[in-house]
Amino acid sequence: MPQLLIYRDIQPADFDDLHAIMTDWQVVRQLGGWPWPPDPAFTRGRSKPYEGNGFVHGAFLNDRMVGTIAVTGGTLGYCLGRAHWGQGFGTQMVAHALPMGFAFGFDRIIAEVWIDNAGSQALLRKFGFRHVATTTEFSKARKVDTGSLTFELSKDDWTAQQSLSS
Repeated sequence: MPQLLIYRDIQPADFDDLHAIMTDWQVVRQLGGWPWPPDPAFTRGRSKPYEGNGFVHGAFLNDRMVGTIAVTGGTLGYCLGRAHWGQGFGTQMVAHALPMGFAFGFDRIIAEVWIDNAGSQALLRKFGFRHVATTTEFSKARKVDTGSLTFELSKDDWTAQQSLSS
């Protein structure tokens, strides 16, 4: 079992850690809204507490940000620094996000992943997300239209899963 992550709102002081994560092409190429090449001004704009409907948290290991996890407007989003892939941290992050996301009153949470992101597809399926649509969207990092899969988890399905695992 991996070490436990700590979560909190992202702060301006987290800029260095967040920007370091976002300078890895293998991370950024899987994100829908981050530009490439890395843009410090863009990262600074994201290095602050989220003020909309939902939350954006930094995920911290030993006081260092290793990723981000969010539910904003009913959409799940996350990223994890490549040095931490394959260690169970993604699972921890989504497990942290779902109860908080549903507590904001969303009746479903959606997630969109690029069609070539098998790791995220497996992670979402682990939590009971179902594939509901296939589309093409423009990737800011890749700078091309890219195949995208939309997954959905209803609050009813999530609640039923929680009952079964208790």
